[in-house]
Amino acid sequence: EAFSELKQAGKDCPCRKHIAEENVAHWRRMLLGEAEEGSAVVRLKTSMQHKNPALRDPPLLRVSKAEHARHGRKYPVWPLYNFANVVCDHLQGVTHVFRAKEHQHNTEIQDLLYRALGWEPPLVVNFGMVYLPGEKLHKRDIREGMAAGKFSGWDDIKLNTVRAFLRRGFQPAAFKELAELCGLSKTDIRLGWENIEGVNRKYLDPLADRYMVVREPMELALAGAPARKEVVAVKHPSDPSHGKKRMPVSRRVWIAKADYDKLNGRTVRLRELCNVTLAGAEARYAGSAVEQKMPKVQWVSEPHITVHVVAREGEWDGIGEPALGKLEPGALIQMERIGFGRVDSVETGPGGKRVVVWFAHP
Repeated sequence: EAFSELKQAGKDCPCRKHIAEENVAHWRRMLLGEAEEGSAVVRLKTSMQHKNPALRDPPLLRVSKAEHARHGRKYPVWPLYNFANVVCDHLQGVTHVFRAKEHQHNTEIQDLLYRALGWEPPLVVNFGMVYLPGEKLHKRDIREGMAAGKFSGWDDIKLNTVRAFLRRGFQPAAFKELAELCGLSKTDIRLGWENIEGVNRKYLDPLADRYMVVREPMELALAGAPARKEVVAVKHPSDPSHGKKRMPVSRRVWIAKADYDKLNGRTVRLRELCNVTLAGAEARYAGSAVEQKMPKVQWVSEPHITVHVVAREGEWDGIGEPALGKLEPGALIQMERIGFGRVDSVETGPGGKRVVVWFAHP
């Protein structure tokens, strides 16, 4: 606190008058563990009148007697960020450094250190922050949230961490393209979900097989339709190499309640199956010819399985076609007219198969 006041006022501290022998004696006391934490630091002697307060005798090493994971209490003096970076980067032959513009002051301090040690400094590029939608959280905030039970882990769906994005089905290539789009400007960039999801959709769409999932299922009798046991459909509409799937058909179908409420009384297309007119508790057969302007809805019949969807906005249960139960965790899918996701687990219980899907985006 005392040094901070001197630094802000641009005044020398008493220690600046010490001759070399005095400094070496103090240094040895630090190495022997005779100096207590907070009682001594090693500073880079610059100028206490430097126009940038951050460059006024910046600290390089400090006393710390905490137990180290590898070395126990063997060393009482430890390097601070700037000193450690300079030494490590030099020993490792680092030639280019890319870091956020908030480290601009550290870049200047490290440049002074490199020159003081007679080493060639690397090329440093400082760039602006890239802000994602939602609350800005530091690592410490996430740790505190996990400790308090607010987050389940580093891959909690509410977090904008790489782990959380990967668990939802975001592709590494999308991160790379976003980085290239943002560039290395010092201007901060604020991305919207439409930017992030739009880029990821381009990489996810060719990989994701299509499946029927119905939210808030509404049961209807399939009336008047020709008898058939199943429908054979392609897994991906534009890539035959994904293969085909079999969807069972019974005399009952389920569609989303939202679709029923909106389309009751109208003729709609049950995707891949037939046309029906929604009337009360029935879906009455209305032919098989595909009409482009006809509303198309997803459906499931019997048997079906439970689908549990985990999304940023909350979790919900629905039912899906049985082929979902044959997928392995990690499979990328598109739930027809709902959106993309990643199969997180496939569970078998007393009620049958239950597939847990982490939702990526529409």
